[in-house]
Amino acid sequence: MDFTYAKAAITHFWRIEDEGGASTVHTYELDAVTSSYVATGIHRGRLKVSVPFPPTSILTPSCRERGHGTGSWPPD
Repeated sequence: MDFTYAKAAITHFWRIEDEGGASTVHTYELDAVTSSYVATGIHRGRLKVSVPFPPTSILTPSCRERGHGTGSWPPD
């Protein structure tokens, strides 16, 4: 986990990974008491969250299959 984000008080952190050709999003939220990130979900197939904003996105095909670099999101 990148603690630089926590020091900067970035409250939400998403990590996007390619798992066997499908995109998976790991979501985290900064705990104000401990100043560390707490996992809030693992999303496969569809990303649906209410914070920090309520996007709903289909997670397939993966970014890599669409010709984007691993860190590129969202696919076009």
